[in-house]
Amino acid sequence: MPGVSEQVRRTQLRQDQKRRSKDMEELARMVKENRLHEADERQLETLKLVAELQKVFGTEATPVGIPQELIEAVKVAVAEAVSDLPRGTVASTQDDPGRPGMKHVSVDLTPGGEVLEVSHGEELGKEKESTDDVKEKRKKLRKIKGKK
Repeated sequence: MPGVSEQVRRTQLRQDQKRRSKDMEELARMVKENRLHEADERQLETLKLVAELQKVFGTEATPVGIPQELIEAVKVAVAEAVSDLPRGTVASTQDDPGRPGMKHVSVDLTPGGEVLEVSHGEELGKEKESTDDVKEKRKKLRKIKGKK
C-alpha cells in the first residue's frame, strides 16, 4: 500500500526523537544530582561531544537545553579519566586479560584419518606460462569488437 512505508519511517523518527530527549533529560538530572559516576560509556561520550561542540563554536554560554553544570561535570569527568591513564601508554581493549584471545585451531578434514587427494595437487605450487600467442589473441579480440 502506498504511504505505509512513509508512515512507518515517520513513526520511527518520532520515537527516536522522544528517546533522545529522554536521554538528554536523564543526563541533565544525573548532573544536577551529582550522579555522573553512574553514567555509562554512551552517556559520557555524549557529554564529551557537548563540551567539544561548545569549544568549536567558541561560546562560553551554554547551548539551549544543556545546563552549565553538565558542561562542567563533563570537563571534570574527562580530566579525571585522562589523569588516571598511565603516562606514555595507550589504553586498549587488547590489553585486557579477560578478553578472549585468538588461537590457531587445526582443522582435520579427513574423515577417519584417510588421506585426501587433491586433483591437480602436484601442479598447485608450480608457476605456469602461457603457450598461446598474446598478439594473435589481441587481434582476434579487436576483430570481434569491430576495431582495427
